[in-house]
Amino acid sequence: MNSMRCFALFLGFPVFAMADCGNPECVAVEYFKAHISQDVETLYTLTVESKRGDLEEFADSYYEMHYTPSVFKEYWEENAHIEVAGVETGDKVSRVNIEGHYPDWISVATDRTMMGKDLISDSDWLSFVDALENMDVEMITQYDDVFLIHDEGRWRVLRPVFH
Repeated sequence: MNSMRCFALFLGFPVFAMADCGNPECVAVEYFKAHISQDVETLYTLTVESKRGDLEEFADSYYEMHYTPSVFKEYWEENAHIEVAGVETGDKVSRVNIEGHYPDWISVATDRTMMGKDLISDSDWLSFVDALENMDVEMITQYDDVFLIHDEGRWRVLRPVFH
């Protein structure tokens, strides 16, 4: 059953993973997908208890650093792709290297800001996404290590913590 859940995760179906995928790779991928979709409850559940605190504080901290309007979130969900690049696992600790591929929207946002086009209002974000969709934006690759520990019978993320 657990392998089927991980398989469904990669196909993009709803998954009830919540750290019960059974392996650190699946949890790390689920964690990054939750970050991309700004699913704070899943991020909270997948984070080791000692790093997460209260759900409301976790959510407030996360949104303060990572909130974007839904129009950009949808663009990000459609255009960001992640996969496992490597894994090192011991008894209670694991390091999963995640390879992320996504459009270099940061360069585009920087260029637009230099032209006086800030990302403040929802209409600014809508204009930004329209520009991204009508440009040939370079895809970039980024590697991130996710450190997990086996906590309370499940694999949970120790670092990075996005809140």
